[in-house]
Amino acid sequence: MKTYTYANKIGHISIFEEDDFIVEIRFGQVYPTAETPSPLILQTITQIDEYLTGKRTEFQIPYRLLGSPFETDVLKAMLSIPYGETISYKELAIKSNHENAIRAVGSVCRKNKIPIIIPCHRVIKSDGTIGNYSGGIDTKKLLLQLEK
Repeated sequence: MKTYTYANKIGHISIFEEDDFIVEIRFGQVYPTAETPSPLILQTITQIDEYLTGKRTEFQIPYRLLGSPFETDVLKAMLSIPYGETISYKELAIKSNHENAIRAVGSVCRKNKIPIIIPCHRVIKSDGTIGNYSGGIDTKKLLLQLEK
């Protein structure tokens, strides 16, 4: 697995690549990295930075969805949330055809291995509060504000 950590306006982001697919993005920690990012990791960095500066609304990189059929259903439904919009965990459960699994849908959001690219930050609580985020609540607020 190839790993590269870099810093941008939301802090350190580590990108993990395996078999020419992005498989994970983590916030905050610095991991041992290659001296030079691979072409795919470099492309991912470029697209994340373009997103963070308002120049990109969709990502076009190869990534691998990992998880059970239920988890991949939820992740695919998350991918269909348009830029600049939010939905509730309940709406995501309905959108993923698992309307009775709201808590489990929240768990999939929490465990999302590819945040930003799979936009779990666009999922909020039914009462309009933003909920948690793997990159921290301040990062989620920043991403939601960026998309307004």
